[in-house]
Amino acid sequence: MPWTRGAGCRRAKTGNNDTFLKMLLTSFKDYTHQLRKTWKKASHDLDEDSIHDLRVASRRMGALLLLVESVLGEDRSSKARRNIKRVMKKLGPLRDVQVQMVIAKKWKQSQNVKRFEDSLTRTERKEKNRVRHYLSQHRKKSILQELRSFEKDAAKRLKKIPEATIKNSTQTTLSIQRLDLKAARKAITPADLTSLHAARRTARKLRYCLEASAETVGAAPESELQELRRYQTQLGNKRDRQLLQTKFEDWQKESGGKS
Repeated sequence: MPWTRGAGCRRAKTGNNDTFLKMLLTSFKDYTHQLRKTWKKASHDLDEDSIHDLRVASRRMGALLLLVESVLGEDRSSKARRNIKRVMKKLGPLRDVQVQMVIAKKWKQSQNVKRFEDSLTRTERKEKNRVRHYLSQHRKKSILQELRSFEKDAAKRLKKIPEATIKNSTQTTLSIQRLDLKAARKAITPADLTSLHAARRTARKLRYCLEASAETVGAAPESELQELRRYQTQLGNKRDRQLLQTKFEDWQKESGGKS
């Protein structure tokens, strides 16, 4: 099944289910460690890098949970994965405004742009307060406990599933995600931020699942992973610029465009 550790992949030495379950337990431990570590830093710093790192750790955990659920034949997200998705959603607005602040600093400066940057700074301060409250010790403890419960239950159930079935289920999940990405790319309308975001999200989910599934179905071609990274970055940059431009235009209307 799908596991990565850090930036690289751990290779299975044998193909039996005992080895697979050991990888599962190790992977959950590694992913949980990264989530705990990045949560602590993000709740303390709340800067662009720490928020980004926590979102990445959350996405990797989400991919891990998704693939396990697919093998177990679950037809809906587990409580553990719903909690992880909620973390990413709660961090989204802060991450967006922090990226927008970086882009706006590169604009040609004027008094109007400076005033707009000040409004972004105020928004960031507000979002930081909201995120600081959300990233409480109590919530972290609750989410980690739910992950441990999922891990324990999954290990027990996966032990009864033949490894061939695990591989087939994983391959099916990846095939469906590739088809989803193909459809999302066709549905893109350049001026439609929703379609851009949908394609980017689909590409990102496929990339993380490909990285996580290397132990089960073999590593994906590096060319595919590189293309997904490039495509994800391209769409992300375009969406960020468009979101910022729309926000700037709305701000100008509200402020009367006074210089």
